[in-house]
Amino acid sequence: MTLWDILERTSPGRSVGAAVQCEVFGSQAGDRSTTTREDLPWEYPTDLVGFTLSMMSTPSPIDPRGPRFNQSVLTLALVIAFLVQVWAVVPVFAVVLLLGAAFGPKYGPFLRLYAEAIKPRLSPPAELEDPRPPRFAAAIGVAFLGAATLAFVVGQPAVGWALSLIVAALAALAATSGICVGCEIYLWLARRRGVELAA
Repeated sequence: MTLWDILERTSPGRSVGAAVQCEVFGSQAGDRSTTTREDLPWEYPTDLVGFTLSMMSTPSPIDPRGPRFNQSVLTLALVIAFLVQVWAVVPVFAVVLLLGAAFGPKYGPFLRLYAEAIKPRLSPPAELEDPRPPRFAAAIGVAFLGAATLAFVVGQPAVGWALSLIVAALAALAATSGICVGCEIYLWLARRRGVELAA
């Protein structure tokens, strides 16, 4: 069930599925046309006044060094936290990963730090990557660190540190070699579903 179908069920009397007028910009500036749900290349509802559709089927590629910087900081933070036995660092970085995974790079503190303070000083990347695999990997990290935090809270520090160090090890692998296990899982799922990836 799509969000469009939910709106149709929860908004009786509103012609959500009928001829919905929205602004679709063509190749030339000022070229606008009226379309219907069937004409749209994506499933996204809009019968809201003034709402402009700008959603693309494939997101813009990103500099892969941003996620690697994020993974490096995550690795160092978790390893240091383990050595000094300060488990409060774990939920903090669960939130850090969550912000980037759920809302995009500009909301992740260290991803934004890289984009604004480090990237301008570097040469352009040799290649770009789709942003969805590293965000998926970050979501897996959030799940592990969330479970680790719960383990600490209920008095199971050994379990908490084990889960945290798994995240640290995978992040270190991705940061140093570019081998991102979570990203590879996403790519495998994407290929099975026929998802187009940004290159």
